[in-house]
Amino acid sequence: MDPISAGLHHRLLQSMPPGNELKLQNGQLVMGRVVELYPSQRALLQIGAHKTLAAVEAPLIKGAEYLFKAVVSGENSIPGLKIIRAHGGGSGANGTAGVAGAGSNVHPQLSGWLLTANIPFTAGDIAAASEWLRSVPEAGQPAGILAAAEAISRKLPLNSRTLSALFEAFKGGRTADDLQELIRLLPDHNPRTAALRQTAEWLLDQSGKREAARVLEAVADASINGSGPNRELALSAAAKLQDPEKALEIMQTLKNTGRHPLFTEEESAWILRQSPEPASAPKELVRLFSMFEKILGPFSETANSGQAKESAFGKLLAQAAEAGGAAGEKADQLLLKLEGRQLLQNEQPGTVSVWHHYPFKNDRILTDVQVHYQLRKNEEGEVDPAFCRLVFYLSLSSLGPVMADVQIQNRIVAASVYSDRDLSPYSSTAGAILKKRFEDLPYRFSGISFKSTEQAKAAPVYPLPGKGFDYRI
Repeated sequence: MDPISAGLHHRLLQSMPPGNELKLQNGQLVMGRVVELYPSQRALLQIGAHKTLAAVEAPLIKGAEYLFKAVVSGENSIPGLKIIRAHGGGSGANGTAGVAGAGSNVHPQLSGWLLTANIPFTAGDIAAASEWLRSVPEAGQPAGILAAAEAISRKLPLNSRTLSALFEAFKGGRTADDLQELIRLLPDHNPRTAALRQTAEWLLDQSGKREAARVLEAVADASINGSGPNRELALSAAAKLQDPEKALEIMQTLKNTGRHPLFTEEESAWILRQSPEPASAPKELVRLFSMFEKILGPFSETANSGQAKESAFGKLLAQAAEAGGAAGEKADQLLLKLEGRQLLQNEQPGTVSVWHHYPFKNDRILTDVQVHYQLRKNEEGEVDPAFCRLVFYLSLSSLGPVMADVQIQNRIVAASVYSDRDLSPYSSTAGAILKKRFEDLPYRFSGISFKSTEQAKAAPVYPLPGKGFDYRI
């Protein structure tokens, strides 16, 4: 799993966040610590992020941890808990195998993960998930465990399609690579898959257009503000790039091949020098935030538009999957990934939590750009663009893994960039440029700070052991 896709499983290590009521179901297993003992065999237990009053008809030690089995007789009654074992009385496999049944082949890593993450589960849950995990290759087991644990935590159906969808979402990988592979496998002149090919090519084309548009902007700026030979070259190039649509196509050809018949060699070389320098960290940071500038607007429209496009693309993938063959298998894999990401969305009456992945294919951005939208709704149930949070995860060739945390309160924007490199020298440069960019937006930019990953206080992202980058935010 790459560090970008690793962001999808942050919820597992805080599986029951404060504010969500913990409701145990009959037969569930859960690990709990005894916080306080009361008369009548009552005890206050710490289960994950929650404290729960329960009835335990057995001697308990204050401060000790136990594996319990829930005995729930009614919806409003105090849950009863039966001790399975004290913490340290056996591994997760030993503690759950007997409950799941002798022939169930309980997956030892899954049961241990669930207990460590304080995710309640039943014998049926662990048996169904373990059966599916046996079909997952050894290399994919870590992502498979995450998928099964998330499905159990969210009380999703534990069938093959649901688990496989979550597995593809957790497995990660660059979406751009998936799209390129799909295009390669699709037949060239097949009317049944023509729309899918066109959509996939359009998705891939967007990052190239953004890059070309930046170069066009630099050429236009040099033609106005430049001087000497550079200005002459810029004026000549700008005169040949009058049509915006053709200009983008020309720039893409120039960037891909290093030349274009419309330009002289000198002009081509000068234009290519206007491309972003990989070592230019302040420019990289400003470009990073230009991504969220485009998103600062009617968030509800952005979310609905993105979901509509994803839904239409999903239908095309489903049609291709039905055709079978190598292209059909790849289309189904991509469809599963989309379905898995949809399953990981979370919408509540007052808030919306949405993940979006943007495929990129260039030498500057090394991973998909993943954006976590945390949005607040107003009284009408619409997303309020004045109060929200956007968290960007990506890896840049010049800066390495970066997380940008953008918080908006009453249209005042504050940003923090986390990296394992010291970016503090760029604070004033990037801050001044960003403040100017925000002058044309209905927001006020209050400032930007740069911090090392060790300075972060919370932890929404935990890559798998030995993989990627640990954003301790």
